[in-house]
Amino acid sequence: MLTLNEFARWTGLTLFEMDLHSVALFLTSLLFVLSRHFLFSLTILHLFAPLFVASALNFYFLVIIFVRTVIEDGTPKRAIAGNALHFFRVTMVALFEMILCHKLQDEFERGNQQKSIETTYFMVLMPLWALLIALSVHACRLF
Repeated sequence: MLTLNEFARWTGLTLFEMDLHSVALFLTSLLFVLSRHFLFSLTILHLFAPLFVASALNFYFLVIIFVRTVIEDGTPKRAIAGNALHFFRVTMVALFEMILCHKLQDEFERGNQQKSIETTYFMVLMPLWALLIALSVHACRLF
């Protein structure tokens, strides 16, 4: 079983990022249950709003860290190299959330009607596959 420190080291996540996305996932799950159980009229975009906000906050704090690193070092080369995986990770997670939201919105709103653009689940999961490959390369670099 992985400890929290090992998980944070292998994925590059900080405790703040883990907490941020855990709270967002909890709020999204809560909104989903409330909208389906108590018949609130929330769209899929409203249900995914906590996840989008968490990704935006995560990206915002990564930009702050990037700017601080550039100011402290005086050159952006080290800042780009050090934060590339983090920016890639946040981008892939946000892209996955957006494509999944689009797919679910098409399925729930249009039902079984003819769709103009069919998004497969392979396309939805593509950012997660890219993220998995990047994390595998990062984990191999640690050894």
